[in-house]
Amino acid sequence: MSKRAIRYAVIDAFTKEAFKGNPAAVCFLEENSDVDEHWMQSVVQEFNAPAAAFVSPVISAIGTNGQEESSGIGSTFAGSPIAVPICGHATLATAHFLFSSDLAEQDTIEFVSKWGLLLARKIIGPTFKEETFTVELDFPVDPVVRCDVNELPCIPLTLNGVPIINVMKTTACGDLIASQRSGVLHLELDEESQRVRISGEAVTIMVGTILV
Repeated sequence: MSKRAIRYAVIDAFTKEAFKGNPAAVCFLEENSDVDEHWMQSVVQEFNAPAAAFVSPVISAIGTNGQEESSGIGSTFAGSPIAVPICGHATLATAHFLFSSDLAEQDTIEFVSKWGLLLARKIIGPTFKEETFTVELDFPVDPVVRCDVNELPCIPLTLNGVPIINVMKTTACGDLIASQRSGVLHLELDEESQRVRISGEAVTIMVGTILV
């Protein structure tokens, strides 16, 4: 039985140095790919990454020529050991790869996710070299609160002894937010629209194919 190849990239987000920041795997699927959640979790574990993004074209409209037109990129996120509805660093990693590989036709990408519409913009500043840029994400707000002390015992095991500065969780999903590695990101909250803008750089570490 022949196998098909799925393109992937591993990217460190919120950093401009390799092997720092927050790593994510990104898999590029065809429209209506038949991979399931178990397969996605297996990919996350295989890469030993905290999260992965699985992206594919979203077709939702008929053009004037009668052909279907792509209206965005569908995003599904998986973490270890559970699926997650939204993931900032995996979205930034995906946008970085699409922009740096010239796969994005414009400087703004619309991701369609379970959490709603996620926007990513390519920002080239006056101090950047021609080949460098930051990615600005525009997300719906997901409030966070401090963890209850009874939830903390599992965190040191996850971080393998790295000192804990602060631990927060989202109010909607109860996800714990923690990372072993340092990184730099910039946050800006628009309280009126209840959107948050997150910006940072990223580095592509490796690319290849997965056979399924």
